[in-house]
Amino acid sequence: MSSAWPELPFWAWDVLVQLRDGPVFDGNLVSKSGRDALVAAGLAKRNRKFETGAHCGCQKNELTDAGMSVAVRYTAQFPRN
Repeated sequence: MSSAWPELPFWAWDVLVQLRDGPVFDGNLVSKSGRDALVAAGLAKRNRKFETGAHCGCQKNELTDAGMSVAVRYTAQFPRN
C-alpha cells in the first residue's frame, strides 16, 4: 500500500470497511483486534451506546470522521466484489 495509507494490520482493513456502513455491535465485528487497531490509530471509537433494539446499552463500534475519510478512499481504490 502507498505511504498515504495508515499502517494497519490486514484484519483492521476488513473492520474499517464493515464500520463504513454504520455502527456495529462487538459480537458482529469481523475482528475485535482489528477494531482495537483502528481505535489506537484514531480511526474508530467506542464512546456511545445503542439506545434501542437487541443491543440496547451496549457500546457502538463506529468510525471517527478521519476513519470514514480513509474508508471512503480505501473502498474507492480497492472495491470489493
